[in-house]
Amino acid sequence: MSDAESKTTSDTGDSVTEYASSVTEDTSSQSQDSFDDGFKPTIVGIRSNGEELPPLTDIRAWLWDIKNENANDNAIIGIIFFRGSWCPYCRQYLSSFNDLYKSKMSTANCKIYAFTSDDVDQIEHAQNFYNWDLSAFEGIYSDKHNLFARYMQGSGYLPDLQITNPDRVRLYRNVTSATFPYGVCQPALLFFVGADVALRWSSKPGPSNYYGAKDRPVPKSVWEEVVSRRRKLRNPKFTRYLEPSDASHLPKVTKYTHSWLGKLSSRFVYC
Repeated sequence: MSDAESKTTSDTGDSVTEYASSVTEDTSSQSQDSFDDGFKPTIVGIRSNGEELPPLTDIRAWLWDIKNENANDNAIIGIIFFRGSWCPYCRQYLSSFNDLYKSKMSTANCKIYAFTSDDVDQIEHAQNFYNWDLSAFEGIYSDKHNLFARYMQGSGYLPDLQITNPDRVRLYRNVTSATFPYGVCQPALLFFVGADVALRWSSKPGPSNYYGAKDRPVPKSVWEEVVSRRRKLRNPKFTRYLEPSDASHLPKVTKYTHSWLGKLSSRFVYC
């Protein structure tokens, strides 16, 4: 068991409901709804075809399972956090990973998952409206309470992952404290090789990156970085600890491909 998992085991509960109780007071712009009175927050997952996945009720067990299923073969597991289907940068970014998976990642014993604070029905609507192909993803999870995100923060897997106060987000009319009462999770990446963290990166929202929208590591470069680390881990002569890459040296996505970016960028304010 990794240091991160050991800390997680001692500091947090195994179930989503237990963990939710421990983070309720720390959430900016917290909803008045409580986790008491029998309410149990859930992390809902779907496949790209709309098929429902079993609710993610035990975060630690889920992580353990996906990491260790093919750990002996140094399988690669990627977890991609995105802000929501309303964000064109997010749609483009996930589409890039989707294309990359089909051209390179699928032949390399790899699985990718996506997590967001957005609603499942909004994700499905965007898939239909924009013809948004996410077929390469094993699962797209809607985590309205940001339970998985806060687990990543607290466990040390993604200590710098950002959750933005929705009252300070003015990208679109539907991004408010009413639609995102527990905050908007900002972009982040976490890649495992077997049970080891190979790469971790979290967006640092600010004016220069449209408050989290752009300057994400180029997917192809992320993949090459992770594969390079897997080669080292597979080498029996390589025995020293390999510090996870923070992706800081990788090229960043700085442009959005649609011509109406100028109109869009005028809607960005601080968050």
